[in-house]
Amino acid sequence: MAYTGRRRIVGIVLIVAMILLGAFSVTEIAFCLAFLIFYSLHVIVFAALYRIVEGVLGEFQLLVAGDPDTITFSEVLYFSLISARTVGYCDITPMGPGASAGQREDHHRRTVVACSASTRS
Repeated sequence: MAYTGRRRIVGIVLIVAMILLGAFSVTEIAFCLAFLIFYSLHVIVFAALYRIVEGVLGEFQLLVAGDPDTITFSEVLYFSLISARTVGYCDITPMGPGASAGQREDHHRRTVVACSASTRS
């Protein structure tokens, strides 16, 4: 685990050094920043949607380690980020009538990624 953390730090340092030395064009840097902003907004929008759905339905819950208490926005944001980035860690799980909406949204994300990957080749 510590080895992976060191590799990430070294990778980040190398990327920053390459940017400072001019290895990337302004267009490449702008594209990367635009992607990071879009990805961040995507995660935040879906986190807000989870909170809205929970408020409207009243029954939709995200269980944090099996506890059905009200979830905070930071926990919903974490759930949205982990769901977008990986298949999830199962520490926060949806239940109730809105749970299938989360599954459809996750399927939609994977479909978009698969489609964009197939159009590049």
